[in-house]
Amino acid sequence: MLVGQLFILGNLEYFVLGKAAQAREFEADRLGMILATKAGYDPSAAVEVWGKLNRLQDRSLSDYSSLSAKHLRERIDAMVSLQPEMEKKM
Repeated sequence: MLVGQLFILGNLEYFVLGKAAQAREFEADRLGMILATKAGYDPSAAVEVWGKLNRLQDRSLSDYSSLSAKHLRERIDAMVSLQPEMEKKM
């Protein structure tokens, strides 16, 4: 339930603030991966977690699901592209 509510709030921000919000989300994801990697976490775990969230999102019947699923997939793809850089920091 909470996950669904968080997705709805994120989608509202996306609709209201558009590309600026998306850029902040990508930057927050990148910084989160850097901090988690420096703390000793496996950077591939972030992709796994977001993949699980994506699957949960796919099962929701939200009016915003098609937009948010595309946006979430873009965020996951961005994290995948960061993995080689994060692995160097381990």
